[in-house]
Amino acid sequence: MLDDNSVTTIREQASAAVEAAIDFAKASPLPDPDSVRDYVFA
Repeated sequence: MLDDNSVTTIREQASAAVEAAIDFAKASPLPDPDSVRDYVFA
């Protein structure tokens, strides 16, 4: 069973993972505009 401590730990880990993803995205270069149609199949 989950207790309050476990729920808090899981939330903190999830929040840290999201923050790391945001930091990675902000630090990444913008994609090349010429690649906008790559992998688009319609």
